[in-house]
Amino acid sequence: DLSLLRKQTLSFFVFMFGILVMTLLCTQLLLRRRLRKSVVSPLRSLGTAMRQVNTETRNFKVPALKADEEIANLGRAFQELLERLNTSYRDLDDAHQALARSERRLSRAILASSDGIWEWSFDTGQAYFSPRWYEMLGYADQELPMSFQTWKDLCHPEDFLQVYPQIQDVVNSNGAKSYNSEFRMHTKYGDWRWILGRGDVIERDAAGKPLLLSGTHTDVTERRLAEERLRQSEEKFSQLFRLSPDAIVLLVVGSGRLVDVNESFTNISGYSREEALGRTLMDLSIYRNSGEREEIYRRLEHDGFLRDFEFEALHKDGSTVVSAMTCQTLELDGVPHLLAVLRDITQMKKLREVMIQSEKMRSVGGMAAGIAHEINNPLGIILQASYNLVRRTRPDFPKNNEIAQSIGLDMELMARYMRARKLDLFIADIQEAATRAAGIIRRMLDFSRLAESGRSQCDLGTIIEHSLTLARNDYDLKKFYDFKKMDLRVVVEEGLCKLPCTETEIEQVFLNILRNAAQAMAEVTPPVENPRLEIRAFGVGDRVRIEIEDNGPGMKADISRRIFEPFFTTKPPGQGTGLGLSVSYFIVTKGHGGTMDVESDPGRGTRFIIELPAENQRRE
Repeated sequence: DLSLLRKQTLSFFVFMFGILVMTLLCTQLLLRRRLRKSVVSPLRSLGTAMRQVNTETRNFKVPALKADEEIANLGRAFQELLERLNTSYRDLDDAHQALARSERRLSRAILASSDGIWEWSFDTGQAYFSPRWYEMLGYADQELPMSFQTWKDLCHPEDFLQVYPQIQDVVNSNGAKSYNSEFRMHTKYGDWRWILGRGDVIERDAAGKPLLLSGTHTDVTERRLAEERLRQSEEKFSQLFRLSPDAIVLLVVGSGRLVDVNESFTNISGYSREEALGRTLMDLSIYRNSGEREEIYRRLEHDGFLRDFEFEALHKDGSTVVSAMTCQTLELDGVPHLLAVLRDITQMKKLREVMIQSEKMRSVGGMAAGIAHEINNPLGIILQASYNLVRRTRPDFPKNNEIAQSIGLDMELMARYMRARKLDLFIADIQEAATRAAGIIRRMLDFSRLAESGRSQCDLGTIIEHSLTLARNDYDLKKFYDFKKMDLRVVVEEGLCKLPCTETEIEQVFLNILRNAAQAMAEVTPPVENPRLEIRAFGVGDRVRIEIEDNGPGMKADISRRIFEPFFTTKPPGQGTGLGLSVSYFIVTKGHGGTMDVESDPGRGTRFIIELPAENQRRE
């Protein structure tokens, strides 16, 4: 029984072991099938999908996985990754397209601007120059090595010393600055071209160290040449503006404010540039006559310009300057301005008047020589006949009495008859008129006889004193104008040199002026209460200036302009020949090479100004 029990027990254990083995085998098969279905197949599908991503990334979807939650989650995560990757690919494509468009636009812009492109790598030291970079210097593409040394060799040595420190400054600025400079580069043809170089550091490492410098070259030679021509033109016109003998004024239209004036403006106005700027011409009281000012504005408003308009300008010291104005409106920075040129024609006007006066004198002189000789003969007969008539009617002449008795004529009765009939006065009038006519003839002959004959070195003070003596003893002045009652002042500069002149002629000039001054002050209504006459003589450069000034009634401008014309007089007929001052003018200007002028205003007196040449200003 024990052996049977052992056999049964062994059989039981064998059976149970077999069942266990079968169970394990079945479990293994089930697990293997389950793993294949839940893990291996999904992973294989996922692997296949991953391999397909390389070619079918866009719009690729991972197939649905029938697997455990972890594997399914892995699939879903991979699908999300693919979707994000697809989105990135699409963004990258858009960026590539935008970059391509930008590159095309940049390329077209560079071609249109004709700029050369350059790059310089700090790591390798290599450089890049675009075809246009070479072309603007006359070289073919890559005809020269692409290196920093090439640029240095072509750059003008003087400019390189200025440009290279600027590049170093940009490199060391950590992106805070950009490089922008103009310099000259040597071309293949041997000339120099002006280049505008611009650039910046476009790459740096993590530490901020520069890696790549890039920029452009622009040929600005024509602009530099134009700027140089403009600079030379501006310098030329600036010099013309400063050195012009004419006054040039630039002012703002509307306000009239002076923007700029040149140095010659001071000569006309007396105001310095600093005094004039910011003020108006009215502030400076330039216009003497308001009517002339209004006429200037009227013409400018109507025509927009003015040419050679003559007007009287007031100097700062109160004197008058005859000016010719030419002006034109123009715009500067959109603001209307007026450019005016003022020319001092005072001396030119005087010279013109001298020439006109000389022509008149020459005409009168030629006419006087002929007329005088024609009139002198009958005038001499008239004078001689009047003198004979007076002599032969005098009762105290024995010859007259003898002849009168022979014919039975009483000389006393005849004398009484002549006085009763005023025949003696008629004869006196004839003699006076003939004498005056003879004086006119003498003055007319003076025009054709003025010369340097009899010229000698004369003391001006002596001439003045002699002229005053003649004036004091002049019959007409003593009889009608009481010359001695006039307040007379004579100031002759000490050490004044002697004048080479004809003394009698200069005395005649002074006497004519003194006579006219005395007559003007006596005949004005009411008469001048305290008549004063002042004579001043002093040296001015290589000339001697004599001023004879009175405090009489003065003259209007239209009279003073004609005062030296032959036969011009303001006196009633029979009281003046109109030759005194014209002869004086001719003596001074033609006979002695001097000048004679007059300044006068109504109610402010008259001043005659005479300048005579002198070889030496002062006595040694």
